[in-house]
Amino acid sequence: MGYVLKRLFGARYLVVAYGAELLERKHDPLVRAVFRAADRILVDSVYAKGLMHELGIDGDVVQVLYPGFARVPLVSEDQVRSTRARYGLDGKLVLLTVARLVRHKGHDQVLRALAGLVDRHPHVVYLIVGAGEERASLEHQIASLGLTPLVRMFGGLPQAEVDSLYQACDVFVMPSRQEGTDVEGLGMVYFEAALRGKPVIGGRSGGSPDAIRDGETGILVDPTDAGDIARALDRVLSDAALRRQMGKAGRSRVLEEFSVARSAAQLSRHLTP
Repeated sequence: MGYVLKRLFGARYLVVAYGAELLERKHDPLVRAVFRAADRILVDSVYAKGLMHELGIDGDVVQVLYPGFARVPLVSEDQVRSTRARYGLDGKLVLLTVARLVRHKGHDQVLRALAGLVDRHPHVVYLIVGAGEERASLEHQIASLGLTPLVRMFGGLPQAEVDSLYQACDVFVMPSRQEGTDVEGLGMVYFEAALRGKPVIGGRSGGSPDAIRDGETGILVDPTDAGDIARALDRVLSDAALRRQMGKAGRSRVLEEFSVARSAAQLSRHLTP
């Protein structure tokens, strides 16, 4: 509508674009025309800004506007122990992925990495939250790798239960990769895990590097290399102090740089003529 009004009456308009959707539709002639005529384009990651550059749109027209996240209080150690006991996680090192069960989220690569870690970390377990088309394939992979005792697939869960598992885990891992036009636009779950004070392992792909400060709040890995993922997991699973340090840094970064107030203020500036 904004594009039409500009053509007819010279109206100004703003477009909000998300990296994951942009990759799929960037070759659509109408979409390209809408972008090129826009007075301002807001994207959710540096990756998405790069896609705009590929369309020949540069300069101040394209600005990155990250979403804002509300403060989440950290729960007490007693609450964490209670949650872990409820899920039978006492004495375990807990990996968690919260994502749709689709190929580009990287569950399959985590499983390959996990198969090479169990000798060094016999108490590790891997929790998978989410539903999707890859469930049967992942279940077959789990069985073929001999990981059935270590992996629990929960399917979709109410948000309150997801929050409990965020609090109970030791490491959040989602090494997303590009599969055709499927890509991680930003990775909201990385921020959700960081807000709970958890170190995050993600793929060096799409918008994930915007969410994870490599070596500080988590680790970025080659999402196509199970060995690289295994090395990152081994590093954080072997060092409780590092997990705490990364988790603390990740929470601080989200609260300081990705607050609702900061995002709203930035949006307001973009909407002001």
